[in-house]
Amino acid sequence: MKIVVSLILVILGLSICIFAQTAGIDGPPSLREVTKYSPSDDFVVGEVKGRINTKPVYLAKPEYPVDAMQAGIEGSVRVRFTLDEAGQVINVETLEGNQMLKKAAEDAARRSKFRIPRDPNGQAVKDSGTLAYAFEIKKAGWSRIAFELTALDRAPVSAFTIPPARKAFDPSWTDEFRILEELDEIRRAEPAATWPPARPKIIAGPVQTVQGRTIARIASGMAVIPMQPALNPNQAALAQSLIRALQARLDNDKLNSWQFSLGLNLRKALELYRNPYERFQAADIIDGLIKNKPDGVSPEVLKALNDIEKNFETQKLTWRLIQR
Repeated sequence: MKIVVSLILVILGLSICIFAQTAGIDGPPSLREVTKYSPSDDFVVGEVKGRINTKPVYLAKPEYPVDAMQAGIEGSVRVRFTLDEAGQVINVETLEGNQMLKKAAEDAARRSKFRIPRDPNGQAVKDSGTLAYAFEIKKAGWSRIAFELTALDRAPVSAFTIPPARKAFDPSWTDEFRILEELDEIRRAEPAATWPPARPKIIAGPVQTVQGRTIARIASGMAVIPMQPALNPNQAALAQSLIRALQARLDNDKLNSWQFSLGLNLRKALELYRNPYERFQAADIIDGLIKNKPDGVSPEVLKALNDIEKNFETQKLTWRLIQR
């Protein structure tokens, strides 16, 4: 089972298109970062750029602020900093950038280290310079968007990472943006949760609540899943409306339409696989995806699909032997 889930995550990861962004700073970069930090796969800070006479010893990268992640805020923040005669940062001020990103950028600048600045005679002196931090949100692929939307009939909206999905939409898709905003309103009303959200777990088979615990019937007996707050009654319908709208938008684009269908069917196949009484049908779903693939599907995605199909076919054969 772990192999199948890992392969599905590989496919969803390969469907992501990285959003390219240029830092708002004049001239070529004279500094390069020496650390790497990414709070999630969706929200990243790009290469640190800047201007300073002395050389950096350590350039810290800012952590992406949680409130900026949730609000879908990105962009470049440029700061001016001052060094004392020992090369320590003693003052930082923001020159340009979003207020929600300002503090993170300034804190990163204060944590950075530089060699002692010296004048032409070799004497230690104060110095100043600028640094620019590019906060970037990756654009979600259609497979992942579809896969996550299908979970909203059983998982909180916070399990659907809205900002990367929003970046995939064409600016003219006003109806789709409206639905996203309604989902985001539901997300903001949910109890505080860890961000970025964890992948939602799938509960297969009949579900019921017994003494305050959510129970899913499985072949080996009863599986107890930690109880979650009640879901908003409108979120599943909104998710389905968005799925239908996106299917219509992508209908004339064979590759993107197939990728969206891939996400929907991966969820369906995984649910079938989790239920031993329907597991044998999962291989047929994956086989159909492979046979109907359009031009342009990456070899990595096809390999992962073939590996999933082999795993499902083994289960299918086992099921047939049991039935005999």
